[in-house]
Amino acid sequence: MDGGAQAQAALPCEAQVARMMRSFPDDASIQVWGAQAIHALIVDDVNNVDFSNRLGQAGACAALLSALATHSQNAAVQAAGLRAVCKLADECPANCCRFQDAGIGTALIDATRTHAADADVQETACLAIANLAYTIGGAEVERTFRSAAAGAIDAVTEALRAYIHHPKVPHQALSALSAMAVCRFGPVDITLPQRLHAAQVAQAVVAAMRTDVTLEGLQSAAATAIESMTESSDGGGAAVAQQFLDAGAGNALMNALAASTASGATSDTLKALAALAQYGGSAAQLLAAGVAEAIMAAVDKHCVRGGVLSADFKCTLVISAAMSAIAALAASAPADSARLSTVGACEVVARAVRLHMDAQEFDQTFGIGSTLAWRRSQRWPQLVSHTPRPWL
Repeated sequence: MDGGAQAQAALPCEAQVARMMRSFPDDASIQVWGAQAIHALIVDDVNNVDFSNRLGQAGACAALLSALATHSQNAAVQAAGLRAVCKLADECPANCCRFQDAGIGTALIDATRTHAADADVQETACLAIANLAYTIGGAEVERTFRSAAAGAIDAVTEALRAYIHHPKVPHQALSALSAMAVCRFGPVDITLPQRLHAAQVAQAVVAAMRTDVTLEGLQSAAATAIESMTESSDGGGAAVAQQFLDAGAGNALMNALAASTASGATSDTLKALAALAQYGGSAAQLLAAGVAEAIMAAVDKHCVRGGVLSADFKCTLVISAAMSAIAALAASAPADSARLSTVGACEVVARAVRLHMDAQEFDQTFGIGSTLAWRRSQRWPQLVSHTPRPWL
């Protein structure tokens, strides 16, 4: 074995993969192989994050970005490369920094636009955007990434529209929208309401929800996106909430709530309703549309076992989210809050507090101080529910 071969044999596998990709930059098949190898190596390693970081240190991030740029017209390279980007970025802030330095934002947008007709590229691009946005590990990196990916909201929303009946793309697109809305290091993006409005994001999200109300993963992803976008806009949350309500999100969420059979999806839907209900106009609209009844029906369906309110974990997920929604509705639309007592919310709040823990700890855990204040303001227990609940 000559000296060069011996040196190459001594390299760890992660360095050899990156070196191979750099050695044959114009060979699309080798770039696909390299990207697939990176993905497989991370999946197979028990210490995924540590191994991802070693791959990044060995040059894998830069090699992938070079492959994406060199083979921008090759859908196979784009899909394989983006799938590897997803794995390298997942829970590894150091690799997010490396990707940012290599220009990942531009590569992602270019991939979605160039391969608009390829569902695989659209799915993996959305997943990569979500992983990068969730994992970014510093304020400067976050700002730079969001600036470089300024067209990502438009690109992801277009993917959501174009592949609305695809089994995977809508879920990943919704996850990407949710991730992009959350600024972990500030300052909050004050332009978010305008950008969401320009891209008609609310209409696209609601349209996806209406495709099949029984797809709980899709409904959960949509609800989480609504919650994230509504709560992550500094001073513009009311405008974002109104965009969603105008698009029909209130009814779509209530339909999802009625159809849901899983506590996790139900909890996500209730959290989205709570986010929308933080604003007076939105809360009044939701109450008029029957959200109080929908919330109580969800509590009955998911939290009552043998006629008794349950304290198990799944029930707690639903109860905590329901209490948050009730609190937001009561605080934001006090003039309309009598509707909450009419459907039995007073009794449910009191019963949940007694069942789970003392009121102070429950308030700290679930944040329902305003709910309890509202209940006291309603002179409970004089108010009697018009909806008998034998488990109370």
